[in-house]
Amino acid sequence: MKKIFFLTSLVLIFFLSCEPAEDRIVGYYRLDKLYLNDKRVTESEYDALNIGSYYTFFYEGNFTVATRINGIPIQSNGIGTWQFVNKNKQLQIHFVLHNRTYKYTADVIKFSSRSLKYKYTDKNGKQWTLQLYKSS
Repeated sequence: MKKIFFLTSLVLIFFLSCEPAEDRIVGYYRLDKLYLNDKRVTESEYDALNIGSYYTFFYEGNFTVATRINGIPIQSNGIGTWQFVNKNKQLQIHFVLHNRTYKYTADVIKFSSRSLKYKYTDKNGKQWTLQLYKSS
């Protein structure tokens, strides 16, 4: 009985891991932890980097961000974009939120079925690391 359970588990893991990264990333993610130059912070000058913001990755590369500014819910203006590049080692993201354009290429540090962690450098040379957890 244990062998059957073990073999069934292996087959299930194999099939789940065969799903392309572009399909696995689709969903709603909550920004849970934020780091500035490798130091954990709880706020930033960028609205999209508010702890608790939601990042939504849709099929076909569509992307949105929703956050709260002074308690008021704000969503990205129009549909942004995302795509994996460099054999899924990097993620290109582009969107507009509260009249500010965000466009960057991030290094993917960790990507699993439940979380996404990536790092990028903004135009001012600040290095941001985002830890997101999947909500759906």
